[in-house]
Amino acid sequence: MFKKILILSTILQIQFSYVFAQWAQMSNGLSASSRTILYTDNSNLFAGNYDGLLISTDNGVKWEKTSLTDSPVRTIIADGNNIYAGGKGIKISTDFGVSFSQSLFAYIGIFDIKKSGYHLYAAAGDNGAYISNNDGTSWEQREIFNSVCVKLEVMNEILFAGCTGELYTNNGGVYKTTDQGNSWSGSSLINLDINFLESNSAFLFAGNKDSLFRSGNNGDTWTRLILPMGIGSITNINALEEDLYVTISDSVNYFERKTYFSSDNGSTWNEYSLQGDLVSILKKSGDIIASIDYFGVFISHDNTLTWDHYLHDDVFVKALYSKGSRLFAGTSGYGIYYSDDEGSTWEAMTFAAGSVEEFTSSDSYIFAAAYEGGVHRSSDNGITWENAGLGNHTVNGIHFFNTRLFADNSYLGIVYSTNNGSSWVGNAIPGSVTYCFTNKNDKLFAGLFSQGIYYSTNSGDSWTPTSLTNASVTKIEFNSDFMFASTLSDPGIFRSSDDGITWETTNLNKPSWSLIVSDNVVVAGTGLYGVYVSKDNGATWVERNENLGSNNVQSLLKYNEYVFS
Repeated sequence: MFKKILILSTILQIQFSYVFAQWAQMSNGLSASSRTILYTDNSNLFAGNYDGLLISTDNGVKWEKTSLTDSPVRTIIADGNNIYAGGKGIKISTDFGVSFSQSLFAYIGIFDIKKSGYHLYAAAGDNGAYISNNDGTSWEQREIFNSVCVKLEVMNEILFAGCTGELYTNNGGVYKTTDQGNSWSGSSLINLDINFLESNSAFLFAGNKDSLFRSGNNGDTWTRLILPMGIGSITNINALEEDLYVTISDSVNYFERKTYFSSDNGSTWNEYSLQGDLVSILKKSGDIIASIDYFGVFISHDNTLTWDHYLHDDVFVKALYSKGSRLFAGTSGYGIYYSDDEGSTWEAMTFAAGSVEEFTSSDSYIFAAAYEGGVHRSSDNGITWENAGLGNHTVNGIHFFNTRLFADNSYLGIVYSTNNGSSWVGNAIPGSVTYCFTNKNDKLFAGLFSQGIYYSTNSGDSWTPTSLTNASVTKIEFNSDFMFASTLSDPGIFRSSDDGITWETTNLNKPSWSLIVSDNVVVAGTGLYGVYVSKDNGATWVERNENLGSNNVQSLLKYNEYVFS
């Protein structure tokens, strides 16, 4: 099951040589946690969710917001420069998303929009359906036997409506009209709630949480389809060309979802390569693009053999790292993403543990510390990962120094490995939690939760406390003159002029999660107040949050001439 992470975070970059410039967003523009529906007019790709309407011109790699950002979008139709977005009524743009106006009253809930010939049709809940003959300038209501209309489908010049019954009534079902909704007749599938309605070239499909039906004669008769055994409720159905997709919850765990597909109109089923609740799926320019509820949009360039998944805006990024020309982003619940183009695009890696706390590397491996997942390692720059010990413990800090791999072993203390994680020894500073490590010259430093900074001069065999105690230290960095430490206490940033033995406060009184240092420039990422920059080794600080998005900065990375947040 995909974890439902709702913590807001973004990856942004700022050119380091111009530390007063604005930040630029690097994630793909979509929210993973927002239920996203997809639509294409074969030229552009559209996405609608709780945040409004977005457009992609590169088949879903990056998305740009339209001016519609203040209203949820459940359904989309595009026709030339006209875009119709249904949710709270219908909003229409005649200038390809530059501006929107209210076309149908906002108090009317719109669930679906279809176009047939010169007519636009809208499923309007307990208002039945609406029809427009003038491109949405005006609409006329069409009642459907007091039903709640939730889906529309056009097939063989017939408009079909999938409806649920009103409270205490039994008048749902599939209805149809051949005269633009002036008169409706019931198909043979009536007195039944219908939540889903799809079609291909030969069949109409209708269903609810319990059953899926098929009709090959315009709804005159229906066949109940046999679905895979041992399933729970149907949560969605989709049609793509001649294939049919059904998403089903687990019979025991409702939130565990699997998708099955059929290439023979529902006679046989196979488990789909992309798991989860399939909200929407389409094909554009040879690519298959799919939306999974609570995990965002996926793209396949090879007919579903593999899927690309790019970094969404609301995925919580906890750790940033670089090795060679590749950047890594460790997330909470969504594994690891990487970038090979200086952060312009971020693509998901295959990583078994969902949450990553920190990275480090040796000449042979890159290592990832996982939340409740121990240590993982990769010998091919992140293409494949394997477990490297420490079981299901949460590992916060990890660091490679002097042929030893050091790791925080939750409250069991600091441990190390001399064989890249195949085995581990030691329990230095027992009862501690270590957030971070660094080394300067021959000293190894550890930043601890509530216990300040310790150092070792014998590669971790023994440890000595510094003068910085009773603080939770999240990062330790240095230049030629000073060492710096970010802490979760007030004043936040400390510095040392004697190689970390004694520490003094700076005047940045903001608790901080992250820190980078380059020459005399120090950049601090705070948990609540964004980014602060010092150009004089921490003597004075200036806030730099222009266009940052979220002030909850968990990690910073300097790569080439950029700072990533």
